[in-house]
Amino acid sequence: MEYQGAKEFIAIYNDLDKVMEEKLRGQEGLRNGSYAERVESLYRKGKLSEGERALLRSYGELRNAIVHEYGTHGRRQALIIAQPLETEVEKFKALAQRVANPPLALTLPMTVKLKEMFTIGLSAKVDQVMAVMLEKGYSYVPILEKQVLAGVFSQDTIFTYLAERKEIRLREDMVMGSFGELLPLDAHRTERFEFLPRTATAMDVVQRFRADHGEDKRLELIFFTESGKSTEAVLGMTTLWDLANYPTLA
Repeated sequence: MEYQGAKEFIAIYNDLDKVMEEKLRGQEGLRNGSYAERVESLYRKGKLSEGERALLRSYGELRNAIVHEYGTHGRRQALIIAQPLETEVEKFKALAQRVANPPLALTLPMTVKLKEMFTIGLSAKVDQVMAVMLEKGYSYVPILEKQVLAGVFSQDTIFTYLAERKEIRLREDMVMGSFGELLPLDAHRTERFEFLPRTATAMDVVQRFRADHGEDKRLELIFFTESGKSTEAVLGMTTLWDLANYPTLA
């Protein structure tokens, strides 16, 4: 009986092991380590999500169930004793490709592209913007000037404005520019915003949010620009909620 599926699975496993070895070349002394050790090392380095780590470990165990190795050291031989499901072979192939070539954050649904973003200018009327925020459930609205981020309007902006003026009302004719010094990114009291380059991977985003613990201000939004500079045109953005809705990065 010809085990074509098993042979393909083993080929994927071997190629992936070489990819992981190359990614870890010269690091942590794992050049001669095992497949499982390489998976753990990549996870610790923030190159794999918890979900990817678990799947890779499972496929490693499946590989050991498919192949029976025998013989003395130096004359080891492998005998295929089981056939994996075709669906599992395809899933493993897709996962291996993702590890070899991590997807860029800007290519995934977790990132809201510029053309899909709700953005405003400094002349936008506050009441109209707040109405859209309430209707759509938006917590943050980027303020762009010639596609460059000039600030962010958020619930924190409103709270700070009212608290500083000790009045609970907003004028009907107010425009975004009225909030002035409260709009720049570093003016937000409880929230912060960061930038990543176009080349940032999905796991780069995950790592930024993972590293947020212990900060005085919560990381709420990550913006993408060409090289990760705040002075460049915005290409897209992602929030922690966007990330939570992308299960493969869990």
